[in-house]
Amino acid sequence: MFDEKFRAQYENIKAPDELYSRIMDAEAPEVKKNNTVLFRKIAATAAAAAVVLTASVFFIGRPVVPDIYIGEEKLTGEVTLSEEESPALMLARAGNEVKCELTLSIEKDTFISISEGFLFDVDGNLLLDAEEGKNFSEELFCSWNVPNADSEKQYEMTLRDKNGTYIITLSFDSFLGKWTVGLTE
Repeated sequence: MFDEKFRAQYENIKAPDELYSRIMDAEAPEVKKNNTVLFRKIAATAAAAAVVLTASVFFIGRPVVPDIYIGEEKLTGEVTLSEEESPALMLARAGNEVKCELTLSIEKDTFISISEGFLFDVDGNLLLDAEEGKNFSEELFCSWNVPNADSEKQYEMTLRDKNGTYIITLSFDSFLGKWTVGLTE
């Protein structure tokens, strides 16, 4: 019963008219819109999309260099092999003939030409003569022979496919006193 009396008195309390009118006339407080979180989400999504797009253009648009081996050693642009490092690069002393055994892992139509010498297959059949070219489309095991090699000249084998042009160079390094093989794009 005490609760009912207390409740009845509480309900009879009236606010002054001035306070009542101020409360009723007051507008709802403005809600401040916080666009910072939304902006951050959009910016993060845009940045991630830009990174993915840039990476895909970089990796997809990058030409694929064919695998080239001198004997068992893979030839890259940074590696230059000499005759001591690879038994597949030989100098036949009697006639000053340089022989370079190559494995070219090509999968597409690749036009191959040599500046000088001869290109033979593993059975000794002539594949290419100097300054002529031919298309190949599968792995090629061959020997590039340059008779009467001049240590003052640089010899080139050019590989050209839809991804670009690659040049295998055969040259004499006078500092080392050895024939070397290199790859350039």
